[in-house]
Amino acid sequence: MSAEQSNPTRKDYAVSMLAANFYGLVIGLPILLLFSWAYTARWTVFPLSQGLEWTVANPLLMLGMFMVGIVAHEWLHGVSWALFGRLPFSEIKLGFQWKSLTPYAHVSRPIEIYAYRLGVIMPGLLIGFLPYMVGWLGGSPGWMMWGTVFTFAAYGDFLVFWLIRSVPRGSLVEDHPTMAGCSVVLPENNPHTEEITRQG
Repeated sequence: MSAEQSNPTRKDYAVSMLAANFYGLVIGLPILLLFSWAYTARWTVFPLSQGLEWTVANPLLMLGMFMVGIVAHEWLHGVSWALFGRLPFSEIKLGFQWKSLTPYAHVSRPIEIYAYRLGVIMPGLLIGFLPYMVGWLGGSPGWMMWGTVFTFAAYGDFLVFWLIRSVPRGSLVEDHPTMAGCSVVLPENNPHTEEITRQG
């Protein structure tokens, strides 16, 4: 039965890209400070100074690595949604929103909230937190800097993950085409509909 036939209820869990960038900084900046403090406490070396020295000495390489990381970040969103949502990759769109200077990945078909959550959080974990832990455990300022930068870069994803924290598992969601987040799509006979509506 199509969504139109089942008279779905939709509830947005999304903010504008500009708002996501602003509010995400509230999440991202403490992460940046915490990661730097933790590395310094373990290795008695302030990593940001090392990172800045390396960046000044290798500006083009740093820029190239950053661009590769951004592409990998969005690619991981798309691959995760396709994999966990059991969708063909043709349902995933990668692009750049010039209005807010924000790259994005968009899944064009509704998917289950569990798969959506995994797709949202995966880049921050795989190219952010995991490399940071490699650097923190092994004393590598390079891995530490990479992990810190790309955990920080996932601040918008962490914001979306927080916005959808109360969406019940089993809910069907549509990735918002222009905003950061999603819309919950619930037919009237779905047991989660009343719960979602009550949250608003």
